[in-house]
Amino acid sequence: MAIRIKVCGIATFQSASHALKVGADFLGINRYQGSPRCVSQSAARELMQNIPQGKRVVVDVAPSLDTLKEHLEEGFDYFQLHFDYIDAQSLLPKWRRLIGKERLWLAPRLNKGDAFPSALLEYADTLLLDACDAEGYGGSGLLADWPLFRDLQDAHPEKVWILAGGLGPGNVKRAIAESGARFIDVNSRVETSPGVKDLSLLKTVFESVRSIDD
Repeated sequence: MAIRIKVCGIATFQSASHALKVGADFLGINRYQGSPRCVSQSAARELMQNIPQGKRVVVDVAPSLDTLKEHLEEGFDYFQLHFDYIDAQSLLPKWRRLIGKERLWLAPRLNKGDAFPSALLEYADTLLLDACDAEGYGGSGLLADWPLFRDLQDAHPEKVWILAGGLGPGNVKRAIAESGARFIDVNSRVETSPGVKDLSLLKTVFESVRSIDD
């Protein structure tokens, strides 16, 4: 199966057009107000009019059940939720009941050296490993733990594993080689400013990944 690519942090029509032009499998729209790539509900609805159904991913941080219901009503296909595991344990079963395991993408916030919380495996079919700085939940440009990703994917091949965190033209081939990732998420290293994607950087990433597929 070809390596799948999600372009995250889409905040403009042009960025969505660029991502679709190079063949992105999924486009992420950030609705977390603490992110520099956050878009309003009305802007998200307008953006999705130009994104084919099946490719629309909402990105949020520990949303309440009411907020998640709003995202569902907005028309998103998949739900990428970042969170601190300790704080979100009571939310996890509620998210699963509302969204379903097959559409829920869980992205726990892990500091360097943290173990991946294996209890998450019962709540979602797709797990995302990202990197974070001291205050954020991804989109920082920092690199994730590639060996940990390989170990998790090897240990749980029944799950879909997505590698995020500082992936771009200069490191995407090495990241895939070292992590074994078959699904990657690109964001900060393919843009000129938060939410504004650069077509040439996207093309370079996609060409590099497709050369691995070939």
